[in-house]
Amino acid sequence: ENFENVFATLEGGYNIELLPKCLYNFLDGINNNEMQHEEIITDSMIQTFYEYEGRKALTVQLLKKHWKSI
Repeated sequence: ENFENVFATLEGGYNIELLPKCLYNFLDGINNNEMQHEEIITDSMIQTFYEYEGRKALTVQLLKKHWKSI
């Protein structure tokens, strides 16, 4: 009713127990309903930073044998 054409896609790596809650909240959002499931508030900026730095370090470690500059 609110959205005539909606396309949504999911990336990989989801927690199978939390995925249904995400789906229901998505459907509630596009249908302008109150969210069924609340999520705890997190400081995602620092978590994002740590995730990025960890992945960057692992990538360099795995690929450095292929690079002459490192």
